[in-house]
Amino acid sequence: MTFNYIQKYIPMMLRVSLGIVLVWLGLWKFLADAFRDAVTASGVTIMDPATFAIVFGTLELLLGVLLIIGLLTRI
Repeated sequence: MTFNYIQKYIPMMLRVSLGIVLVWLGLWKFLADAFRDAVTASGVTIMDPATFAIVFGTLELLLGVLLIIGLLTRI
């Protein structure tokens, strides 16, 4: 049995899956203090951990939502 009919849906499933992961990680940066504690404990701080979490959490949320809705994607 071949699954040729599924091949056209694989890129969309991968795109949505990656978008869900990015949204989850972005939300985690806003909701969990453990991320800021881990960044502070690592000693590698380019900026304040709270600012770092807000900036990169927002970027991950934005990219995740764009991937889920398919905006600005080639596939």
